[in-house]
Amino acid sequence: MIWAVVVALLALTPPPAEVTLTGRVVRVVGGDTVAVGGARLVLHRVMAARQGPIDSALSGANGSFRFHFRPDSGAIFLISARWAGIEYFAPPITIPAGAAPDPVLVTVADTSSNAPVELAARDVVVSAPEADGTRTVLELMVLENRGPRTRIGRDSTAATWMMVLPSGVARVELGDTDFAADAIEVRGDTLRIRAPLPPGQRQLTVQYQLPAGVRRWVIPVGEPVAAMHVLLEEPTAAVTGALARADSQVVDGKRFSRWEGAVPRAASVGVVFDVTGVPPWVLPALVTLLGAGLVAALVVARHRGRASPAAAAPRTRSTALPPDAELLLERIAALDATHADGPTLHAPEAWQGYLRERAQLKRELEHHLPL
Repeated sequence: MIWAVVVALLALTPPPAEVTLTGRVVRVVGGDTVAVGGARLVLHRVMAARQGPIDSALSGANGSFRFHFRPDSGAIFLISARWAGIEYFAPPITIPAGAAPDPVLVTVADTSSNAPVELAARDVVVSAPEADGTRTVLELMVLENRGPRTRIGRDSTAATWMMVLPSGVARVELGDTDFAADAIEVRGDTLRIRAPLPPGQRQLTVQYQLPAGVRRWVIPVGEPVAAMHVLLEEPTAAVTGALARADSQVVDGKRFSRWEGAVPRAASVGVVFDVTGVPPWVLPALVTLLGAGLVAALVVARHRGRASPAAAAPRTRSTALPPDAELLLERIAALDATHADGPTLHAPEAWQGYLRERAQLKRELEHHLPL
């Protein structure tokens, strides 16, 4: 009896009114938008229990389209447009009860295998070692295509963007990303994206493990990064190279030391996991991290043997370095970090080149140290 009443009441409830969703498909040409006719559009419905396409249409000569449908309570709607073999999506649409939806603009783009794509941001978060000594590293990268064309590969197998992963890492896994899982692959130490990169930003997250026993680690930077951050959970760890120390940061209740800055092409960013246990001959690589005490020691060493007794007397002075000196110290630190394993793991020519370059940097540094 109760079920009969419920069914009767449901039968009396009017269905939601049909709505009309309109919009246009355009592409950017010379800083202006041009209508795109003949684009295949698909209306998608996304709900907690189910999702999928519910209608399709072709854009008219002026780029216009329209869909008629009955909206579902709590549903989100997406409109995609296929142009030049690539699917483009408009922002998600919600339709309030009793309100007419706003027109939708779907922007597509011409394609080019030469469209520039930049690494706008790269965040590297390094956890403290686990019980087995391994460390988990999480990287978040933001790729940005600032131009009007979608970046595609030269052919169906070519990558649209690649990056070199740090050597020796294991268990590489993809996290939350704006790309389909089958559009990303890892070959050896190289991560490759084979998906088109339309104008705008796309995020990529990757996680991997550093092996146990690593004391010094180099993060390869193959292309310029507009903003890079490295966060270290271990209080005894430090970053060498192109980044500067910033305020610490709390993430999920854990405190991380933080380094940040813009990184030029082919620069070096290194991590030393235990600055208290580094061999003495590697200590110059950490000069930017040990503060004013080490800077003062460098100044004293420069004048050792030729200062008069009066000049050798202690005195109060500022330990701030000129910008040129700081830059040279960072270059020396980065150079040492990439050669921290000593001469046995480098070709003789490469090791001699390292020594010559380091000596030249030290000579330049002497001209900028405070007197």
